[in-house]
Amino acid sequence: MIKRNQSIPVRNIENATLVPNPLKRNRMKTNFTLSKWTILTSILLLSFLTKGFSQPDYDFTNGSLIAGTDRTVGASYRFTKVKPGVDAIVTITHISAGVVVASMDDGSGYPEALQPSLDVSPGVNGYLDMQIDFVITGTFSLMSQLEIPVTCIDVDGITGSVYEYDQITWGPSAFMDYDMIGNELTINSTPGWMSCKNQGGIDYPGRDTSAKQVMFTVVNANLTTINIRVGADNVNTGSNAFRLRSIYFKRFRFNNSFLPVSELSSFSGVKTPSKEINLTAKLLAAHQYLNVSVEKSNNGNAFSSIGLIEATGKTSLLFTDNSKNDKGVYYRLKLTDKTGKIGYSNILFFRATESISKLGVFPSVVGDYTNISFNSSRPTLAKVDVYDQSGRLVMKKEFNSHAGTSSYSLTGLSKFPAGQYFIVVSADGSRQTQKIQLIN
Repeated sequence: MIKRNQSIPVRNIENATLVPNPLKRNRMKTNFTLSKWTILTSILLLSFLTKGFSQPDYDFTNGSLIAGTDRTVGASYRFTKVKPGVDAIVTITHISAGVVVASMDDGSGYPEALQPSLDVSPGVNGYLDMQIDFVITGTFSLMSQLEIPVTCIDVDGITGSVYEYDQITWGPSAFMDYDMIGNELTINSTPGWMSCKNQGGIDYPGRDTSAKQVMFTVVNANLTTINIRVGADNVNTGSNAFRLRSIYFKRFRFNNSFLPVSELSSFSGVKTPSKEINLTAKLLAAHQYLNVSVEKSNNGNAFSSIGLIEATGKTSLLFTDNSKNDKGVYYRLKLTDKTGKIGYSNILFFRATESISKLGVFPSVVGDYTNISFNSSRPTLAKVDVYDQSGRLVMKKEFNSHAGTSSYSLTGLSKFPAGQYFIVVSADGSRQTQKIQLIN
């Protein structure tokens, strides 16, 4: 699509017949002369915008080919001013055999998103790999980004034939969110990647953020470069699959997400030198929960119960996992109240090897809660203080940590006005500070 002076196919419905467009354009997303296709696309886009759809953290509207051959391995594109002072260099690093990149950044859907379209041959499970480098505007000098939110949209499929999937860089400080009770996606983590594949087999035409059950978000912190893979499994069909993909650089809120339940004031854990995981939960005094199930997963998707805690009349819950898992492991709490209603906690993730030598706070752009990680050489009382910009103490928490890496979820921040705040953690004889941005 970015190749200059070349006729391109225009598609806005997946798996429909390709319609050649005789119009030419010199760069991405240039305005077309009006046709029935562009009128339809404009109507669809307008309808999406009128739903109150907000702007992304990074805007991939303005892009052009700067190196290599368009839509082939090695091709690089510069997207200018994706945010103030920042450009993005997108490079194609791999295209599977049997996959044709019909367009690198299709204009249908959301112009501010990065939207490749793939034509996948019959019997092929293939993908497109992209490397995105964030640089100082007008240069090739890498620029570290405080947070890089990436949401994959319309990871859909067709029962018995086509199933889309995406993978996103899973860096040292990363956060993931999706509808964890939904059954249309499977989520898995592998070294360096967070992966999502459609299993529901429902096709959602075009590109739209209304189907959040087939979306997932990964937020990386303090990186200059991320990698993204978009693909489709078409091994069970005898015809080409034309798939519209969309990568939106914004974090979304999901039903049944990892946001903590209201009566859970904290959920934290520590990995001891002997690789045991000690989990601690604090409940409000007036909570209605009868019991709490501790659930564990090796991939962040398929959780199973490893223990049940009686919660009636208790405000502090303790649980130790003695399995000494050498791989990365996830934990969450399933809370059941007196009416049988079920709620879920935030998710704690412990990596196979931890090397956090200083305070880690993530995410740093906060709605209601953030996760705090730090190392301690010995058991200690950790004090967490939150200050506003004027230096006024607005929140104070304490929790007991053990030797090793502690992870603590700080909740209840949404009650404060939006703005910058400072989290100060005092533990093991040290005092460390990290800044967060609170949004409402």
